[in-house]
Amino acid sequence: MLAVVFFLGIITASPVNAAIKIMPLGDSITMGRNSGVIPDDNDYYISYRAKLWDLLDAAGYDVDFVGSLDSGSAVFADSQHDGHGGWRDDEIVNGRPVTEPAAGKLADWLIAENPNIVLLHIGTNDINSSPNDVEDILDAIDAYSRDVWVILARIIDQSPYLATVTQFNDNVETMALDRVDNPASPAYPDKIIIVDMEDGAGINYDFYTDDPPGDMYDQYHPWATGYDKMADVWFYDGLQLILPAADAGLAQNVDEFESVSLDGTGSSDPKGGVLSYLWTQTGGTAVVLSDDSIDSPTFAAPDVASGGETLTFQLTVTDEEGWEAIDITNVNVSAIDNCPDDPNKTEPGICGCGISEIDTDNDGTPDCIDSCDNDPNKTGPGICGCGAADTDTDLDGTPDCIDSCDNDPNKTGPGICGCGAADTDTDLDGTPDCIDNCDNDPNKTEPGICGCGAADTDTDLDGTPDCNDNCDNDPNKTEPGICGCGVADIDTDGDGTLDCVDTNDDIDSGVGTIVASDGGGGGGGCFIATAAYGSLMEPHIRILRNFRDRFLLGNTIGDSFIRLYYTYSPPIADFISKHDALRVMVRISLFPIVGVSWIALKIGPLSTVALLLIFISYFVGLVWSNRRYKE
Repeated sequence: MLAVVFFLGIITASPVNAAIKIMPLGDSITMGRNSGVIPDDNDYYISYRAKLWDLLDAAGYDVDFVGSLDSGSAVFADSQHDGHGGWRDDEIVNGRPVTEPAAGKLADWLIAENPNIVLLHIGTNDINSSPNDVEDILDAIDAYSRDVWVILARIIDQSPYLATVTQFNDNVETMALDRVDNPASPAYPDKIIIVDMEDGAGINYDFYTDDPPGDMYDQYHPWATGYDKMADVWFYDGLQLILPAADAGLAQNVDEFESVSLDGTGSSDPKGGVLSYLWTQTGGTAVVLSDDSIDSPTFAAPDVASGGETLTFQLTVTDEEGWEAIDITNVNVSAIDNCPDDPNKTEPGICGCGISEIDTDNDGTPDCIDSCDNDPNKTGPGICGCGAADTDTDLDGTPDCIDSCDNDPNKTGPGICGCGAADTDTDLDGTPDCIDNCDNDPNKTEPGICGCGAADTDTDLDGTPDCNDNCDNDPNKTEPGICGCGVADIDTDGDGTLDCVDTNDDIDSGVGTIVASDGGGGGGGCFIATAAYGSLMEPHIRILRNFRDRFLLGNTIGDSFIRLYYTYSPPIADFISKHDALRVMVRISLFPIVGVSWIALKIGPLSTVALLLIFISYFVGLVWSNRRYKE
């Protein structure tokens, strides 16, 4: 006997942001055998489930079909269900422990899947008019949770018409209404919504192969068109009576900067509960909502480009049971034309109306204010001009384009010394140090003969600078020689005695060379002293010459000494004259002789000798007394 199939929807509270779980429950009609796609392939058995899922998704519901079976996965992804082909309504409660022990029973499926909505179409197999087995199913659902919703359908009829189906539907509906409305019922107040599949779906019970075609595939199962009609009933007559409805309002057309109010007041909870709201912007220029958790928040339309812009908003409403619904609305924002005479612009922008905002070099500065509109690195010519960077490599304040020494921070041109070398003129002589080999001597740029710091002056113009000319006022001599500077070392008579000390310079007369007058009342010069002092006119030489003329000339011993001295002293004097250090030493050694000679000339020779003896005696006595004192 075939039992009437009722679709029973059980809806429990879901956590916010969780999918609403729906369990399609029943027999082969719920499984979708012969659904019209590929009749004999389980992967194509979609029943009413595929279209119902599409309706829920399009309405903004996040749903999940659940169950221990899977049919129709080749057509849509969410294809789980508990439509057990060939099962009676009592087997749904008790299972088939002998023939199909692994299939389980309703209580097992409820616990495993934890559905929010259960859809029941059962009874076609072994139909009778009793509603008792369906009531057992309702009791099992209540045992699972009293806090559920139940949507119960009058099952479809058969082809041809079977009156037992109508009787079964009437009895089941009466039983269900008693559970809903009768306070005396143990199940009161059961959460049940009754929908009419038998007549309310508009199913044509002729076969799909008839002419005109009907909605049935065979005696018991609908064809694809019949299943689609069933889906409409489940959605519009059942689920829409308990699921919240989100309504984000109609699309709006506004101008930029205009105040806009979103309108979610059309949203509703058919159960009469309080909804919570959440607005989210999903497209367009971001705006700030006055309050995203109220039904009608406001915002200011943003500044948009000349072509306008569409802003998209999503409204999510949540009822007191945590079930959500989503709707979308658009706000089309138009630009205000602030350049009515410029067909290319609605805003003056940077360049103003009538002038393009084109940026030829893509540097972010429009050509209208870019004096180098083909140079992406400059907006003004600067010092170097457009196309040439004003780079200052050496950071000296002068760009490389006009800095001939762009790696020298101290110069912008090579100057005399070149880049990297300073044109410093230490001695301020007008010649920079880099080419001045005497950079601390303002009078010379080369050391010359005398060296830096010493002038190459040639006072006597004899070709030898004063620094090397020991007779710098005598153009004929560079050394004093025997006769001294200013006196020529000439030996007119060839007697080996220079004229400066030879009074008979035209005759070789022996002693005459000694006693001859030098024109000053005395004899010739002293070779060694003259070489040491550098001139016959030097005061010390005159003292010695006067001592010679007064005390040595004219006596035998003195003449012999003078002759011997004149014979051997010239080469010695010549050697001394060529060595400055030796000349100094000789001058020092002559001090005592010059001193004694001066005294003798003042007080006479005898007095001088006596004075020397007294000095020597005093010195000897002083030394002897000192030694006695120490002893």
